[in-house]
Amino acid sequence: VPSSFIDSSKIECPIPRLVRPGNISIELFLNSFPISIGPPLIFFHINLSFSSISPMFGYVHGGTNVSISLNDATSESAVTHCIFGQKPVPVITFGTGIVVCRAPAADIPGSVPLGVSADDGESFSMSPISFE
Repeated sequence: VPSSFIDSSKIECPIPRLVRPGNISIELFLNSFPISIGPPLIFFHINLSFSSISPMFGYVHGGTNVSISLNDATSESAVTHCIFGQKPVPVITFGTGIVVCRAPAADIPGSVPLGVSADDGESFSMSPISFE
C-alpha cells in the first residue's frame, strides 16, 4: 500500500480493509528496493457496540457532554471520534468502558444517529440509540 512521510522518523500507511485479526508482517520499500523488514504486528477487532448513552438529549446549540457506555470495557481508549448525525467530533475524555464527546450544534431540532470511530473518523460504528 502507498505510504506518506510524516517526519524524518515516521511513515504512515493505511491498513488494508481485508486485514484479519492476527499477526501481519510489515516490509518497507523505497523505489522498489526493500529497506526494512519489521517485527510482525498484531491486529485485533475492537468491539464498539453501545450499552447506553447519557444524556439522550441536549441543547440545540450544542455543548452537551454525552457519555457513551461501550459493551467492551477495554475498547474506550481506541475510540477517537463520535458522530452526531453527519457531524464528527473528537472524543474529549474516556474512562473504564465510557467515552465522552461534546454534542455539536444541531442544524434542526430532532433526533440524530450517534456513532463512534476507532480510526480517526474514517468509519463509524453506529448505535441503535439516537441522540436528540
